[in-house]
Amino acid sequence: MRTIGLTAVFLTLAGCATTGATNGALGSEANPVRADMPPGEQAYLNRLRCSDGKPPIFSRIGSMGIQHSSHVIDGFDVTCSSGQPAKTTIYIDMYHPGHVESQPVEGFTIVP
Repeated sequence: MRTIGLTAVFLTLAGCATTGATNGALGSEANPVRADMPPGEQAYLNRLRCSDGKPPIFSRIGSMGIQHSSHVIDGFDVTCSSGQPAKTTIYIDMYHPGHVESQPVEGFTIVP
């Protein structure tokens, strides 16, 4: 019985360790940007810059389903009016208290 309990604890901890694993480009459905609730989503998107150095225009598409971490992820349409990428979808998992993503999604730069 003790072996079964220890095995369950080990498997739980192993699952927690892989929650941050990346299986795709940052901002994809497989590897959404991590943020702290809606204000964190907005703050991240406000810090992105298009290839011309201007901030993109973005709007929330909605909840896009449950991700491998058992969190619902949000999708955002992101458009660069005069730079690149012209239009993309960025996925964000807002259930990461205190997390501030420092890396930009592919095609963008980010300001501190």
